[in-house]
Amino acid sequence: MNDNNGFKNILMISNYSMFEHSPLGITLRSIFKEWPDSQLFELYRYQTEKLNHKDIKIKSYKLPAKFLPLDNLIRKVSKKNIKYTNSETTFQVSEYDSVSIKQKIKSTIKYLSESMFVPNKGSEINRSLNQFKPQVIYTIGESLFALKASLYFSKKYNIPIVVHYMDNWRETLYPSKGNYKILSLLFLRNLKRVESRMKNGLVISPKMKEHYALINQNVKYNVLLNSVSGVESISQNNHNGNEIIFTYVGGLHLNRWKSMLNVENCIYELNRKGIPSKLYIYTPEADKAQFSNKFNKNLTLFKGHLPHDKIHLAYNTASILLHVESFDKKVIQYTKYSLSTKIPECMSVGKPILCYAPTDIAVSEYINKTNSGIAVGNYNDLLEASKELACNKKLRAELGENGILTVKREHTYEKAHEILLNTL
Repeated sequence: MNDNNGFKNILMISNYSMFEHSPLGITLRSIFKEWPDSQLFELYRYQTEKLNHKDIKIKSYKLPAKFLPLDNLIRKVSKKNIKYTNSETTFQVSEYDSVSIKQKIKSTIKYLSESMFVPNKGSEINRSLNQFKPQVIYTIGESLFALKASLYFSKKYNIPIVVHYMDNWRETLYPSKGNYKILSLLFLRNLKRVESRMKNGLVISPKMKEHYALINQNVKYNVLLNSVSGVESISQNNHNGNEIIFTYVGGLHLNRWKSMLNVENCIYELNRKGIPSKLYIYTPEADKAQFSNKFNKNLTLFKGHLPHDKIHLAYNTASILLHVESFDKKVIQYTKYSLSTKIPECMSVGKPILCYAPTDIAVSEYINKTNSGIAVGNYNDLLEASKELACNKKLRAELGENGILTVKREHTYEKAHEILLNTL
């Protein structure tokens, strides 16, 4: 129940627990940092071997097999384990791709398995939910299961749904053209039913808000930017060595490794012109094993994966922080409205961001708008930006300071909390 403290009882529905050690788990725990644990209740579909139940602070249930009978049967037959990886995304293929018969069958089975959500009215979950008395449903969507489950519990308790769009999955999970058209129509019909029970929604960037407001004018979308705990002084956190260190923290999936190779080429040119430079890449071991042999070991050091509470160690040794995205059309369709969790983290340490990505996607526009770095969309501009940042210490400090000011203005827990209270 609502204890007249302004907080509502939230039923959270997702594929994974918010306590998973994953980028999404980190983001969700950050978003609800100020929300009372007693007023959060989560239902999730899968768990990985990394989930530690001792970390769970709220009412939390993994849906048993009888709620998803076909999905459970398929996984039992195929003996497929759930292992969260950075390469998991919510797009399959796009209208630009040819689709094999195997892919068609796989996607159809995926759709059917998720569509068969069978609630068990006499279950412990329902008894616990009845006692909890949810007042609003929060979901990041990203699957037909999340939409089906949200719609069911929304009707059962006569409560609204708030979908938090973090990526453009509505247009990429089942593309609307070619071989996926029928699945797309069915999927969008379910999404429309969910959105009919929404008054408010959350989006990850101003660019996404602008686009989604045109799609559905009956929903008020609020931008919820990722939050960070604080900022660090530039003077206390500056790289003092003569060598310029370009640092990237994150996965190399979604063809980001291809963009990173262009960054390495720029570093080669800097060294050739007498500007000592290195590229440090902190990425999961799986990505390191898959991609490290494509890079020049004399220029690029793969430092391995850092847990989230140790990422500051990578930022502290950096001169310039990197963010890259793919230039592939199907990936752009997925990432064009997204704003990575790492962007405010980079800003908070007072280091300039060099972003190499399509210039018309949300992350590039945000970096340029806040003047917290330089975002470029082709190799020649990347080379010029690399030289300028490497040679101009004053510019690096100015851009870093703008990042800190942006964090203080837009990425505080207090601001996120206020937006949540006004939305949920």
